[in-house]
Amino acid sequence: MSTAPNGKVAHAASPAAAGRTGKPGATPTSGSPGPAHLPKSAAVDKIVAEAMAGKPGKGGKPKKEKVPVTRKQTITVIVAAAVVLGIVAGVYAYFRTPETFSKELPVTTKTPDRVKELASSKFENLPFRRKKIVLEDFADRKKEILKLHAEHQMTDDQLREALAFAWIGKKFKQLGNIAHDGPQERRDYIQHLLDKEVGEESEEPKDANGKVIKKDKKRVDAIMERFPSDERNAILKFQRELDEAEKERERKAKAIEKAAKAAAASRPTTRPGETPKVKPDAAAPAKSK
Repeated sequence: MSTAPNGKVAHAASPAAAGRTGKPGATPTSGSPGPAHLPKSAAVDKIVAEAMAGKPGKGGKPKKEKVPVTRKQTITVIVAAAVVLGIVAGVYAYFRTPETFSKELPVTTKTPDRVKELASSKFENLPFRRKKIVLEDFADRKKEILKLHAEHQMTDDQLREALAFAWIGKKFKQLGNIAHDGPQERRDYIQHLLDKEVGEESEEPKDANGKVIKKDKKRVDAIMERFPSDERNAILKFQRELDEAEKERERKAKAIEKAAKAAAASRPTTRPGETPKVKPDAAAPAKSK
């Protein structure tokens, strides 16, 4: 405490008061976190406001908070990666060429060996796309199959089974030829196939008794039963269209034949104005003298 020039007694400012006044020479308190010219509460509010606005504080750049990775996010990443890998594997399996199946019944196999392979578990265990390739290739070997049977290198039962495989392969090829055709083009193609089958009837194999050997229908059903439903239904639908077209062709042929017979029966035996000739009756009694 000291005496002022005006005679009043001046009290010395305490350190805490000096820190609040902000006057030169005042010493801030050790517990004050903000600037010396602001109260404690105002300094705290300013620091908080700067932090929320993204402004750098005393330490320079604002620190970014680390967001913890939750278990749900980890599972999502793993599932997404698995889906991507599955798609890539599926695309590869679908678009790989026949050469990649060198160990899965290659198409270069000779016909006698192929007949044996088709009747084994090797063929049954193939994926459908590979089965389709093998069967389409086998359909083109029908002449070789018939030759093997004619040379007694194949029994009648083996031939029936081989014809079943060849028939399915032929249907796959026929469906592929009209995959992008319209209804009328489809009908025209069916008529073309019926015309073609007429010329192939002479090539039908026969057994020792002269009976025609045909495909084993039960074997056809057993093979197609393991196909995808859409592929199986496509073959069945196409075959029904073939059968109906063939029956319609037969009905028209019978109608034409019947009309021709009726026209022949109603045709006159003499020309207009001509007297029909009467043959003498050989059984008439002779005139008496």
